[in-house]
Amino acid sequence: MKKLCVIRQTILLIVGIKMTDYPFTTSSPINELGDDHNQPAPVRKLRIVNFDGDKWCEIELEDGTKCNLKYWNISKPLSYTDVLCSLENVK
Repeated sequence: MKKLCVIRQTILLIVGIKMTDYPFTTSSPINELGDDHNQPAPVRKLRIVNFDGDKWCEIELEDGTKCNLKYWNISKPLSYTDVLCSLENVK
């Protein structure tokens, strides 16, 4: 549960920051791209456009496709962990 809370805090921190690259990834099937939920989906790079504060993130994939995804299906690069540890020490 702590891991999910940390990911949620990360999302709250980065929403609203203009990112030109796509620092997050997901391997969850995406309906808008015609993925079959019974088959593994490829890893796709994404950026978070908005977060509802509960569980849903509006995301944009590298190809410009926008959709909604639950935040626990989003992976973050290791470098964000270091940022979170620093922020938790400040609180």
